[in-house]
Amino acid sequence: MLTETEPCASVASDQAWAEQTLRRLHDRLAPDALAEDGLITGKLGQVVYCAGLYQHWGDDGLAARAKALLRDVLAGIGAGPAHVRPSTGLSRGLAGLGLVLDLLYGAGVLERDDHLAQYLRGIDAFLRDHCIRQIGEQNLDYLHASAGAINYLARRVPHNDRVAGYLDDIVAALLRVGVADENGLRFRNFGSRGSTDDRIVNLSLAHGMAGILLALLGVHGAGVARDRIGPVVEAGLHFLLRHRRHPDGLPRYANVFPNSVDEGVPPGDPENDARYEPFLGWCRGDMGQLLLLHRAAAQLGNPEWDRIAAGVGAHTLARCAMAGTHVQDAFLCHGAAGLAQMYRRLHESTGLDQYRDGYGFWLRHALRATDARVEAGTGIGGAGGLLYGWPGVGLVLLSAVLETDYPWDGILLLS
Repeated sequence: MLTETEPCASVASDQAWAEQTLRRLHDRLAPDALAEDGLITGKLGQVVYCAGLYQHWGDDGLAARAKALLRDVLAGIGAGPAHVRPSTGLSRGLAGLGLVLDLLYGAGVLERDDHLAQYLRGIDAFLRDHCIRQIGEQNLDYLHASAGAINYLARRVPHNDRVAGYLDDIVAALLRVGVADENGLRFRNFGSRGSTDDRIVNLSLAHGMAGILLALLGVHGAGVARDRIGPVVEAGLHFLLRHRRHPDGLPRYANVFPNSVDEGVPPGDPENDARYEPFLGWCRGDMGQLLLLHRAAAQLGNPEWDRIAAGVGAHTLARCAMAGTHVQDAFLCHGAAGLAQMYRRLHESTGLDQYRDGYGFWLRHALRATDARVEAGTGIGGAGGLLYGWPGVGLVLLSAVLETDYPWDGILLLS
């Protein structure tokens, strides 16, 4: 378990340290055959990792490794539960595959040609139809269902002239299932990681409102359905902010926002206290709401959301410690590397020094944890996945040293 060893206001991240640790980590990662092909825990995650290292080091062997893994994935689509499924999901579906292909083009591992362009157009059309069906079922999960497909399709607008129309249809479908009243707008996720209780509204990035609204801001940023998305995001934030606790006076390790809301219990009722779990991570907790507020403020021109977000951000930074945050490893989903990358992107987008300090703090914790594992020779040999393994940590270290941005974290809604 990591331990608190330095204040939040630490020095800027040490690029030489990150480069050295990245090389040592890569040398220890065994190219073992992975049990599955998906993006989050399987081969597609390793494709993203190898392509990023190829962009940095220029090693043709890394490009060849990425292509070989990709060929395995494409050959196995629909062949069984361990393979990429003909579904919308980011984790094991076609949205994840499409995002990876786009990254490979950007990194120079693949060249755009007519065959692949047509293949991606087929994915786009498939995702439009299946996304609308899932939205009708209120299966809105970011990692596993329709919200992840929305993120992918928003990035396809410049490359396929039909996608803007697909997204118009998808936004219309979302408006049909949203619940709107004087308390704001909310979407319920009845999917694989959601709740079947129609009183429960998940607010998290991975499985709830934060992820859905961030995906919609991606559509807005692509210039599609702006007249509808702006009011939807504003009403969604009204609902989220209704459940915000003011950071002043809160215990140091308490969250400002709950992970979920039970609409059968009034805000402020002690019965809801357990939903404000002391968790700080990519998947759930205050970091997703923080990212959403800052991005919405920038895109929709609301400085009040920026002011609120800066206060929430300061509260998260007062929690630069392992105790009370559930951060117990270096990984992306709920570990030090994930927090580091979130603060990195927040600093880039807002220019606020407090986020630079948070980035340095959590990056150094990730570096120490990685160095300790490498030196101990434990837990490194198996390559693991993107969210819960060492390739994801390697990508965060890569971001610290790259001169040209490799936007791999668009997969996680961070760029």
